Amino acid sequence: MEFISKYREHIVCMEPASKDKKGRRIEFHNGRYQTTDKKEIEFLRKHREFGISITEVPEAPKAEA
Repeated sequence: MEFISKYREHIVCMEPASKDKKGRRIEFHNGRYQTTDKKEIEFLRKHREFGISITEVPEAPKAEA
């Protein structure tokens, strides 16, 4: 799954870092981010910036053999 941001090096905090925990963030490079992680996909789809500065690239339909 691919997502596009209107910002080239956009960083979204998924889980904040703390003294005991490293944290987790999503980093767009050249405005693009690819993932197969279902938690990241769900997080980005529910993020407040989704549909504003973050959009999802629709997957191409699979050709039938």
